[in-house]
Amino acid sequence: MKLKSGKKLLGALLLASLVGFASLPAVSAEDAAPADGNGPAVETREPSYPAVNGHYKNEAFGMEFDLPAAYTEDAGNKPYMYQAHLTDYNMGLMVLMQGRKAGISDSRLKEEVKQVEEIPDQMAKGSKDVKIMDKKMVKAGGYDTLQFAVRGEHDGKPFISVNDFILTNSATYMMSFTMKDTDYKNNQNEIDEILKSVSFFTVWRTEPVRTTKYAYDLPVDVKVGASGGINPDHILLGTNGRLLTGVMVVKSSKRSALSFWPESLSGLTEQQKKGVLDGLKGYLSLDPAMKEAKHLTMDFVQMKAGDAVRVDYDIDDDHTSAWYFAKDKNSICFDYTYGKEDADYAAGIVEKSTASITL
Repeated sequence: MKLKSGKKLLGALLLASLVGFASLPAVSAEDAAPADGNGPAVETREPSYPAVNGHYKNEAFGMEFDLPAAYTEDAGNKPYMYQAHLTDYNMGLMVLMQGRKAGISDSRLKEEVKQVEEIPDQMAKGSKDVKIMDKKMVKAGGYDTLQFAVRGEHDGKPFISVNDFILTNSATYMMSFTMKDTDYKNNQNEIDEILKSVSFFTVWRTEPVRTTKYAYDLPVDVKVGASGGINPDHILLGTNGRLLTGVMVVKSSKRSALSFWPESLSGLTEQQKKGVLDGLKGYLSLDPAMKEAKHLTMDFVQMKAGDAVRVDYDIDDDHTSAWYFAKDKNSICFDYTYGKEDADYAAGIVEKSTASITL
């Protein structure tokens, strides 16, 4: 299991703590920013700088939290790094964010959370100036979070840094609060309040379907261009490690097996609808993978993009939901596949994504 990115974040923050808030060093893009194709595309939307009314929101990494009324922000803030001085508490705040190369499942996330509990001790080894004071698990944005306090000295002056290491399915976040050791007890409640206000949200982008005028919205961490054992009719395919989505566009007049497919799914009689469903069931059976399909259902549904046929089925531990449309003499399918353990996550994503389909 690879936790290199987590170690980089922890190392950067311990280094920042050593020099205090007044001279917090800039963290290089190599250490903190997503590499090409890693996690959220940070240029998709501009982050909200400066924070307004005591609230910080990062539209690139989908993170937000409250701030006290009095604070000043660092002029060098970037999408992957945020720094502020909380004036009334004489406390520095630094947040680092890094996207994953691919999303992970909830079970994998639990395994990683267990592993990171040992990282602070590993990072502090070999440094006489750093001592781990306290280490415990807390909650931030609904996620299990490692919190540890570090005592150190800089130019003979003692300081304390409280660090919160947050792992999510799609990214890694680190919040560090640095202060004089004499302010530690008085600042603990404010640190807890800020941490309680942390929340995460899905950042979206509109993905055009190549060679067509069609499009739909996807989470920014869905990387389009993935491959592997998928229907060759897919002209778009993407995944974030938890959800696989694709689009198939087939000219029905050029494929005899699709001779039943109408030019429009609107205004059909019940008999015509039955013919479409029977034809689609036969067409799907031509795919060898469908021999393993169970719990197959299909029905007509009304979507914002127009009338469609929704198809659902299970293969092993994976569930697929697909929406078939008829337009431009094409059979157009938007499909989504995910594991059963990611069903709760996928439900909201699929609902929003399908509602955004434009043809």
